[in-house]
Amino acid sequence: MFTAPILGPCLEAVAVRTDLYAQDERVRRMVLAAAGLGGAEIRLWGDAWPDDFYAGARPLSHRLSLAAMAFKEKALAAAAVPAESTADTEVFLRGEVRRPDLVSS
Repeated sequence: MFTAPILGPCLEAVAVRTDLYAQDERVRRMVLAAAGLGGAEIRLWGDAWPDDFYAGARPLSHRLSLAAMAFKEKALAAAAVPAESTADTEVFLRGEVRRPDLVSS
């Protein structure tokens, strides 16, 4: 899944659950690489905010399209994950890497 680079000039944002960021080194490397490029916003959601990011993140609301809500419902069902909600708006935290040395490793 993470064998080919997905970074480049078209990458505007990366959204990741904080528990996935903490548990999967490949996800962490991808997020930090995107942060190192400087062009992509890093959006995180979850209960445990990573130490790699500043604690003062600001909330960012994102309104889902009907297609996005349908895709999310099918994706969660395919992954055998209970649907979190049927809300048309999700709230992320916009984060910045606290330690610049992380993005170059």
